[in-house]
Amino acid sequence: MFLNGDIYDYGFYKKYLLPGARIICSDGGLRHARKMGIVPHLIIGDFDSADPLALDEYIKMGVETETFDTRKEATDGELALRYALTKGAGEIIILGWFGGRFDHCLGNVHLLAIALENNVPAFLINETNKIRLINKEARLTGKPGGLVSLIPMTKRVTGINAKGMEYPLENETLFMGPGRGISNKMTQQQAEVTIKSGLLLILEVDE
Repeated sequence: MFLNGDIYDYGFYKKYLLPGARIICSDGGLRHARKMGIVPHLIIGDFDSADPLALDEYIKMGVETETFDTRKEATDGELALRYALTKGAGEIIILGWFGGRFDHCLGNVHLLAIALENNVPAFLINETNKIRLINKEARLTGKPGGLVSLIPMTKRVTGINAKGMEYPLENETLFMGPGRGISNKMTQQQAEVTIKSGLLLILEVDE
């Protein structure tokens, strides 16, 4: 999924465009696909931010579009995510999710909860962050010294176990507010995080 946030290094994202992947552009996110020379499978939204000429170009190429009224109760990103879920997505990669408006950024983080409710792994990715939301477990692959932050998205997250990190956790509880889970580090190429209750945001940070 391409949203209408900032992308600075298009070369960085090519590794996520796997063969057979279904490409969905959320409204103005089509600008990113266009700059990468990608023909999306769907462009969805109210089209208040899409370049009309670029949109027309894709329509003439036969790209499917779904148009919604601007007075709607969902963001264009949510519309794109829900479309992906209805098509049986096995994993969702969200690009262009970060930008100048914090409300949109935070709203995009909350999209992960919709995917989680549907048991579909979803990730917010940009040049420095890989973000996921869990209610059970996650296995991380990275490099020793890589930063990992664990941030509660509910009042408390209980039964946290974090292995393969500089500051391991064993049956711990993290609370919303205090920053205790921020800036941990991987000590090996593999790490594991499990929880018993709550929702936990995992951020892998590449400085």
